[in-house]
Amino acid sequence: MCVRTEYRPSRVSMAEHPDDLAKENEALRAEIARLQNATRDPSPSASSPALQLSILKGLRSVLDAADELLGLSDWDHFCRRAVELPREQLGIERIALALVDPDTSTVRHTFGTDLQGRTTDERHFTCTMPAWCMDVVRELSMGRVRWRFVDRSLLADEGSREEVQGWVAASPVHAGGRLLGMLFNDHAISKRAPDAVTQEFVLLYGSLLGNIIRRRQAQEAERKTAEGLRATLEAADELIGITDRDLFFKRAVELARERLGLERVGIALLTEDGERIRPTFGTDMQGRTLDERGDSLPLDDAWRKLKERVAAGQSRWVHLADYPAGYFKDNRRVELVRSWLVMTPICAEGRLIAAMSNDAAITQRPLDETQQDLVAVYCSLLGNMLRRRSAEEALWSTEQRHRQLYNQAPVMMHTLDREGRLVMVNDYWLSALGYTREEVLGRRLREFLTAESRRLMEDTVTMDLARTGESRGIELRIFRKDGQVMDVLLSETAERNAEGKRVRSLAVLTDITERKRLEEHFRQVQKIEAVGKLAGGVAHDFNNLLMVILGNAEFLLERLDRNDKLRESAAEIKATGERAAALTRQLLAFSRRQMLRPETLDINQVVTDVHKLLHRLIGEDISVLLSLETQIKPVLADRSQIEQVLMNLAVNARDAMPQGGKLIIETAEVELDDSYTRTHPVVVPGRYVRLCVSDTGAGMPPEVKERIFEPFYTTKEKGKGTGLGLATVYGVVKQSGGFIWVYSEMGMGTTFKIYLPV
Repeated sequence: MCVRTEYRPSRVSMAEHPDDLAKENEALRAEIARLQNATRDPSPSASSPALQLSILKGLRSVLDAADELLGLSDWDHFCRRAVELPREQLGIERIALALVDPDTSTVRHTFGTDLQGRTTDERHFTCTMPAWCMDVVRELSMGRVRWRFVDRSLLADEGSREEVQGWVAASPVHAGGRLLGMLFNDHAISKRAPDAVTQEFVLLYGSLLGNIIRRRQAQEAERKTAEGLRATLEAADELIGITDRDLFFKRAVELARERLGLERVGIALLTEDGERIRPTFGTDMQGRTLDERGDSLPLDDAWRKLKERVAAGQSRWVHLADYPAGYFKDNRRVELVRSWLVMTPICAEGRLIAAMSNDAAITQRPLDETQQDLVAVYCSLLGNMLRRRSAEEALWSTEQRHRQLYNQAPVMMHTLDREGRLVMVNDYWLSALGYTREEVLGRRLREFLTAESRRLMEDTVTMDLARTGESRGIELRIFRKDGQVMDVLLSETAERNAEGKRVRSLAVLTDITERKRLEEHFRQVQKIEAVGKLAGGVAHDFNNLLMVILGNAEFLLERLDRNDKLRESAAEIKATGERAAALTRQLLAFSRRQMLRPETLDINQVVTDVHKLLHRLIGEDISVLLSLETQIKPVLADRSQIEQVLMNLAVNARDAMPQGGKLIIETAEVELDDSYTRTHPVVVPGRYVRLCVSDTGAGMPPEVKERIFEPFYTTKEKGKGTGLGLATVYGVVKQSGGFIWVYSEMGMGTTFKIYLPV
């Protein structure tokens, strides 16, 4: 049976029954009250025993029906039994249950009874509340509960859909003064007249049913809320892991549909000035995700109302009952149908930054307030996530800038933890030492230091950091990956936590290897200069003394007879004096005090002439190879001194190759520019003739190479060298305005490079 929604005056004359029904209703109410009192005070009653028995039986039936309903969990089965039990327990011929929502003015039928007394499924039938239902709502609000007749023509056979003449009684299903539904019953099968006593039991049954339904609705709402909260948190949990901003909004829209059961959802951002919106993603009329990104759009009425509510501290949502639903496409809104629309604010720290809109334009389903509460929770979580994302993006941007500055700094930088392990190194640090980041991170810095530097770190740097929080200007030696040692200048600053404990430290390393080499070279030059001045002064005075000795020796040899025994002694004095004079000339050459006779020289010609003499000087086991560049410009130098330089270097090479080898002499004209002078500060930029003398001998260790130009320094056995050969070479080259460098490694031979200005 179905009840039509419109209200029409009953075609059953109420004059046939009204007085009798009213009297029976009053008698029934009085008897129920008396029976309730009798239960508490079982005094004799004057009531009819048959009526009393009928009432007790009816009350028991109502209570039994309510008891069974309390034990049912499935909602559809509950509604079916709610219709069947009055027929079984109270003898109602036909009855139907419809649920009512006064807030939305909707009536949703559940189950009813056909003309054969069978239960019928009427859940597909939904309609608008009739006017008399509004009367019931008002009466309930005033505490008045009663059943009533409705239009007899509203009764229809579900099978034939034909109207059946007769009466229909409507009893409210209520709880707490709120209308939850209506029970419609009649006797269309037997055509019996209405029974006021039975209708009162139906009224009582409706009251119990309403309380049961309210409890079930509360439980169902609690269950749905719990499930909705769980789904909301699961959706938020997925969104937290999304780093891409566009994917974040796309999934936020999709998850609102998937997890919260919303039909159509869209998210739009509010611009910084709060005057325009920027759509992100939405839903089309087929329920598919739609990319709505584009230019910003002006605010519409819904957005303006939402802004007003948020500004007033009302941050729930805005509900518009009749709104042109659609979607954004090509920077404009496409309107399709009219539907209700809910705009839920997305706020960050109380400031409106975005909004989620949802509607039911596809199904026109009514708004579910519990569901919308979950949407509000979801949007609150979105606001927190967006606020955190903005903070993280700002922090990330700052960190990226700092990391970029850190990595691109033109000095070596590293960060150590409390245990001295490397937790960060910049690119310059890696390139300077030749390591990869994977090879160094997590290792202790001391693993890369020499033993002396490790002690310095522990004794000085660690103590400085503990005492003052910084350590500056500490010279350390650190190993490169290729095994070479780099000299660095360390400055380190500690970073402390809120408790003042050091958690890490940042260090800057400056490569001072070249500076140390230049300083050492400068010290060597100074030492050679000092020795040269001393040797020059001594040689000058000694040369004056030798002139006297040699002069007197010549005088004696001229005066002494050839057979005189003293002649041999005088000759020895002269020979020794001459050797001393030669040694003095070498000292003067080293000190650059000897008299030079510079002339324009073709270095290639000088080398060619000296080459003819070298075979007798260095022996047959050593082959001499020449590599002379043609058409080089001449230099200004003393020919005899340049020849002496070549002879001294050849002798030095011979001594380095006792088993034989190769002596290579090369010439070339070169340009020494600013880049060369940066690593060789004593050199003046310009064009030079380069004279290279190389051997394939044993080479020299670093400690020997540092001292080879010192006068009287020699590695030869005693009596086999004066230590002035290379000192003389150094002095001649310097006095000629040139420069000399030596390159040597153990087992790799030695090369002397002489640069003479053209």
